Amino acid sequence: MSHHLERGQLLYNQSRYAQAADEFRAALAEDPNSAEAHAFLAHCHLELGDTAAALREADEAVRCAPLFFLPHTVKAMVLHRLHRLADAEASATEAISHDPFTAWPFGVLANVRLSRNNWAGCLDAATRGLALDPTDAGCLSLRTLANLRLGRKADAAFSAETALRNDPNDPFAHVAEGWRRLHVGDAKGACEHFRTALRLDPTSEAARAGMIEALKARYRVYRQFARFQYWLARQSGQFQWFLIIGVFMLMQGLMGVARRNPEWKPVIGPLMVALVMFGLMTWVGNGLFNLLLLFHPLGRQALTRGEKREGCWLGGVLLVGVTGFGFAEASGVFGEGTDAEGVATVVGLSTAVTALVSVFAVTTWYRVASGWPRLVATAALVWAWVLWAAVAYIVYDLLGSQPRGVVDAGLRMLRDAMEIQYWTILGTAIGANVLMMRYPNRD
Repeated sequence: MSHHLERGQLLYNQSRYAQAADEFRAALAEDPNSAEAHAFLAHCHLELGDTAAALREADEAVRCAPLFFLPHTVKAMVLHRLHRLADAEASATEAISHDPFTAWPFGVLANVRLSRNNWAGCLDAATRGLALDPTDAGCLSLRTLANLRLGRKADAAFSAETALRNDPNDPFAHVAEGWRRLHVGDAKGACEHFRTALRLDPTSEAARAGMIEALKARYRVYRQFARFQYWLARQSGQFQWFLIIGVFMLMQGLMGVARRNPEWKPVIGPLMVALVMFGLMTWVGNGLFNLLLLFHPLGRQALTRGEKREGCWLGGVLLVGVTGFGFAEASGVFGEGTDAEGVATVVGLSTAVTALVSVFAVTTWYRVASGWPRLVATAALVWAWVLWAAVAYIVYDLLGSQPRGVVDAGLRMLRDAMEIQYWTILGTAIGANVLMMRYPNRD
């Protein structure tokens, strides 16, 4: 091993990545085909935030030593950071095939599977890694997180305690313990562990995200919402789709019952409102509580610029929607049966519907990767407000129409436009689910 490579590894172990990178470059100047130097340089670039350079060096490391586990392991880590999860899992599996007796590749594989919501696969990989090295902090913490997602709280507690006992200064161990405490309802204790993790590693995205969750958990409504989210995350993708479609069919059924039995409206109405509000919470809960955290000094520091903007956008859109719905409900003040009442009802409901589509579009925009997924979300938002403008124009045109035929044609157009609006809600909700499942934004 060259002097530069040895010194670079020492600096790397001390998390002095910029200086370590210089040493690895010096080692490569002496031996351009050193797979170790390329691999460690790739990891340094990854820690310094240069993912393009990291992937380039990882590819070079694989080229230099295609049968060595280290280059494939580091490449898997780089691909994971780039959200190329399928490729990352393939690289981690390749690393294990070349060296099934080292715990590190199993930890990387477990982390990738965690990001793919494959809790059982994550647990399997972490357990296999711990069979090789029972003190591996990464595998212990990942086993904690996988057990939490699978609802095995006792196993999660054992793994978390073991990880902290083995290395009380490991930031990821504190992150795992923080999430465990969140799952058992101890938001204050979770906050302390996430704060410790950030003190040990100020760049830890996992600790920052956990801190935000712990701050939100101070609110009782969010705690109930989070419990539902944890439960839903443990279900299969097919079940989640079944739940979405089932709620939609239930809403349609309740609307039909209400039309056939007007006397049941006082019971069915509040039930439908509760279902709508619950459904909306699954979409806007994170964004709205991000908005609340803007008024918390620690929350303002923990939130990213994107999270702050999402909260503000959702708050504004919901305010518009509530205003439109309130306008429609209060339309009777203009006098029953008057043109003003009809205009208030139609425009108010149209505004509420458009705001609902906007909620789906805005949430999707901040939850998916940049590129065409965000372009689709933007198009849905623009389309929703184009439809709203069409409804408003048709209503305005009807007010000035005198001939009966013109009025009838306008009413047909209005019914068609509002029906398209309602179908837009369903289409946007389904499309948003697809985009967020396949193209998550984890920045």
